[in-house]
Amino acid sequence: MKKATWGLGIALVLALVSVFPAFAEAVTVSGTITSIDEVGGTFTLTLADATVYVVTPPAGFDWTSIALGDAVDVAGDSDGAGNLAATSVAPAVVVSTVTGVVQSVDAATCSFTILTSEGTTLTVTLPEGSDCSGLAVGDTVEVTGTLSDDGSFAASGVVLVPADDDGDEQTNFGFYCSNPEVPHPALNTVAAAHEADYATALGWFCNGGVGVGGVDKVLDLSEETGKTPEEILEMRKGMGWGKIKKTLAEQAATEEASGDEIGTESLDNSDDKPGGPPPWANGGNGNGNGNGNGKGHGKNK
Repeated sequence: MKKATWGLGIALVLALVSVFPAFAEAVTVSGTITSIDEVGGTFTLTLADATVYVVTPPAGFDWTSIALGDAVDVAGDSDGAGNLAATSVAPAVVVSTVTGVVQSVDAATCSFTILTSEGTTLTVTLPEGSDCSGLAVGDTVEVTGTLSDDGSFAASGVVLVPADDDGDEQTNFGFYCSNPEVPHPALNTVAAAHEADYATALGWFCNGGVGVGGVDKVLDLSEETGKTPEEILEMRKGMGWGKIKKTLAEQAATEEASGDEIGTESLDNSDDKPGGPPPWANGGNGNGNGNGNGKGHGKNK
């Protein structure tokens, strides 16, 4: 009788486990909503690496806040089998890079306004602890952060772009350069993608006159040509990206003709990689207004 009781107990436990899986692993993921089952109380989230989660939102979730194709950040508990019990669902944070001319500076709040080349005025705020004493009206700056629909821009870093092309290094006085122990999310993603040292990449970002996209280009060109990142950065002091690529392609063609086999097929004159925005940009520059990574970089040399 005892054996029968034990057997029934084990069978019951196994049945309960199969019906009610244990959500054990806390995760935070970002992806795109690919299906919504409001009746069933779930939606499907597909990540950039094609991982798929069936997400159960928290109680009281507003289903009108999501739609097919939305990019969202989800935090919760995963059962390891593709099911995620969410504790929060929020619009994904989109990282943008914008270049503009400083119109006004509020030193007390470390906020300032910029006018972009498209004629858009943005109010830029820096995190607490940032040093904005080097900013002045008329400066050209490159800011990296998140853009809101109301025209406010929460910046994680600011690069001061010299008005002339004398090759002087630019100085980044943003939060992550002032607090190097806190990893810059986008820069950390770029360094990891290239298997590069984050501290070295941060040095280029803070003192080498390049933004996150510039660090990505430096590492791309280094891998494509065999040049060291330092050699690419040295070229950057006096050249734009297009001229750098053209010069490297010409050098590679000369070396190939002399017997050294160096591929040139990847060295075109485009600053954009195929397939849309880079992974570190979290799916795009978002929010319209033409404030992506393209405009205003010609003087950043």
